[in-house]
Amino acid sequence: MARSSRTKPNEDAAGDMSAPVGAGVSNVADLTLDDAPARHERERVFTDLASRGDEPGCAFVAASALIAIASRHADFRGLALWLKRFAALHLPAELPAALQLRIDVAHTCIPALDSRVSFADPWVAAHAKAAFDGLRRDLAVSLNERLVCGRVLLDHYALNENREHFNAVSSLLHPVVQDPAASAYWVGAWWWRLATTYATWGDMAAAATARERAWAVARGAGAGAGVVDLDYAMTAEDLLDHLRRDQLGPAAKLIERLHALSPDVHAVWRGHGYTFEARFHLMRNTPQPAQELCATALRIYAESELPLREHDLAKSVLAHAHILLHDESRAIEILQDIGTRQSGGQLTTVVCLIAGARAARALRQGAPEADAMLREALAAAREIKMYAFFFTLPALAARLFAAALARDIEREFVVKAIRMRAVAAPDECDPAWPWRLRIRALGGFALERDDEVLRFEGKAQKRPLDLLKALVAAGGDASVDALIDQLWPDVDAKAPRAAFEMTLSRLRKLLDVDGAVLISDGRLQLNRRLVWCDALAFDALAERLRTLLREHTEAPAVVALATRVLGPDGAYAGPLLGSDTLPPWAVAPRERLASRWRRAVLDTGAWLESRSQWAEAVDVYEQGLTHDPLAEPMFCGLLRCHIARGATAQALLVYRRLRDVLARELQVAPGAEAEALQGQIRGV
Repeated sequence: MARSSRTKPNEDAAGDMSAPVGAGVSNVADLTLDDAPARHERERVFTDLASRGDEPGCAFVAASALIAIASRHADFRGLALWLKRFAALHLPAELPAALQLRIDVAHTCIPALDSRVSFADPWVAAHAKAAFDGLRRDLAVSLNERLVCGRVLLDHYALNENREHFNAVSSLLHPVVQDPAASAYWVGAWWWRLATTYATWGDMAAAATARERAWAVARGAGAGAGVVDLDYAMTAEDLLDHLRRDQLGPAAKLIERLHALSPDVHAVWRGHGYTFEARFHLMRNTPQPAQELCATALRIYAESELPLREHDLAKSVLAHAHILLHDESRAIEILQDIGTRQSGGQLTTVVCLIAGARAARALRQGAPEADAMLREALAAAREIKMYAFFFTLPALAARLFAAALARDIEREFVVKAIRMRAVAAPDECDPAWPWRLRIRALGGFALERDDEVLRFEGKAQKRPLDLLKALVAAGGDASVDALIDQLWPDVDAKAPRAAFEMTLSRLRKLLDVDGAVLISDGRLQLNRRLVWCDALAFDALAERLRTLLREHTEAPAVVALATRVLGPDGAYAGPLLGSDTLPPWAVAPRERLASRWRRAVLDTGAWLESRSQWAEAVDVYEQGLTHDPLAEPMFCGLLRCHIARGATAQALLVYRRLRDVLARELQVAPGAEAEALQGQIRGV
């Protein structure tokens, strides 16, 4: 690298950045430009200075070139030559302070430009510290120069997971970012870097604030240099944010915007956009387009002479595509190649993904080492707070998380990742998943938020809870107009809508789970990624059971599902909203679910009888009678099973139970089928 003493710089010679190196160099001092004319001018000035033996001037130009490439990431052509020139420089022991700052910043960005250099090298850290110290001094350096140098430091500390120093740089240059004289592009790029880093670290609130500020700059900057690139980059970040939330509809619209902007941005940015679009296809479970987009991005990177380390994001997405295709071996090869160019937190991320790919393969194949591999992957993810673990493969992430919870592996980390990302459960009916909100509406009404029971006192919560109950009764998805008619039937024509909106606002505050209740296109919905409801789960499970019975599935599968639906701890805990007197809008839904319960019991019992599984059928009918003790068809099922087993004593007891309960509760006698079965018992 360029060799100069780390002795005290010459403060008096700071002045303009061009001052130490003679006339003409100022033409390349504007780091906000990285287009062909700027590159050609740098080349011309460097050649001229070299012919005159002006080493400080050459250092100034070479450092400018490296910083421009590292900070803009738009065109890397000529990088190898500038790295070689910079490394060959021999500088005097004392340099003007502003030039020394430029030299230190250039050294700091070299690991991002040269994969042979590690971010962990001590000399890199020393130059980064010196650059920070230089920015703290009151040097006569332009606002944009300070922002560009600070941006390089932000990148350095972000890639090193050094939050303390990252925040220190952010605080130091905050006044510069606020100065209206600073370049719109570099101010926007500054906020953009903060947004992406905070999002990577899981500080989503800070990321959202920084992203909004970057967008404010991009929208208000007009047609200045680099603004289209900034617009493109921020659109890509918004796309990534929607992908993290698994919001594919809004993501598709942003991809259209990227396509519209792409003709006016640097080729490298288009490559980045293709990589983000490839992630979209992975989340849509369409790996082939994702592979093609990654291949296109990698061709662009090669043509732009992008350093190999900068290819690695596209290669990582390509590895994810291979995992989706169950070609984990190829994915692991790609990730291992990426790992040869990474260090620190980035290397840990790669190690985590390799372990995750191995765990996915082992779980899919039922291999005995699956637990150990899953433990290794999630321990690595926890170490670097990688809550976005396999976020572009949400179904795989959900399966790995579910396997970890079942095996009690890294439970705290997994639960936090699921809730932070709103990971959709592999089975939306599973009550054990770490739901943000659980609604228990069968046999009573209760709410749990993050596993804690919510308690409500006073009348203030009644109306919001009535709205929630009505939504549950409607199956978790209801027309707003229908809900208004049900809950506010006697209010004048204009007031019901206002009453609904106020009640919905109060309900959301009461639940305190962002996004739990959604409203769109005139419909109110429970967000099934965040909310589990026993009534909805029972309804879905009962439908699955009906399908299995109709398809004549093998007995173990039917019995396993029937246990979930009909067992003592099964999905049906009693009538909708308990035994209290119901409002009119809840009567039909309660009866519908009760009828579905009865039908599930009778169909399952009959299916088991048809296979002579008498003991299992008895259990089903008995469980059915716990919720419907007057159900004569269930008693008849019990009679048939006991008769078939030759258990006449039990059969007689069942008949007497039926006779007594009908007489006591309904004042009627058993029907014809029960009497006929009673005759069989007595041999009549």
